[in-house]
Amino acid sequence: MTCKQKSAAPQDREGRRKAGSEDRTIKREPFTRLIIYLPKIIADQLDSKMVRNTAALIALEDAGFYLARTEQSISAKVADDVSASLLKIPVGAPLIFMSAVFSGRDDEPLAIMESLFRPDLYEYRTTAIRRGTGKSAHWTTLLIKGQ
Repeated sequence: MTCKQKSAAPQDREGRRKAGSEDRTIKREPFTRLIIYLPKIIADQLDSKMVRNTAALIALEDAGFYLARTEQSISAKVADDVSASLLKIPVGAPLIFMSAVFSGRDDEPLAIMESLFRPDLYEYRTTAIRRGTGKSAHWTTLLIKGQ
């Protein structure tokens, strides 16, 4: 798998700034498009050179922001002109859409990651294990694996 990371000049998007994008390939075949947005107030605190040269989530932690929690959702979308061109698929083809909101210790959102995946080249799998017994029993995620 290879990754091409692109960091464009930040662009406003609903009070957020685009921190960067990444196109990933398997055997030279594009399979995902990932974009990370930061709240404008946080993006303004980061060194743009550091964000260009480092993955945005790592740049956040290097700047002292602690990513304590993420809330993820997975759904489906159809490819528009831009995503179809980037992922080399027909317009209207189905895509897996994953969104993740990363929050700090105070539950304040620090970053939003949006990803589009080709379903013919990507699988999402989660393994959970049961902890405790009786009324205290609960399920916890052990491993999240994307292939």
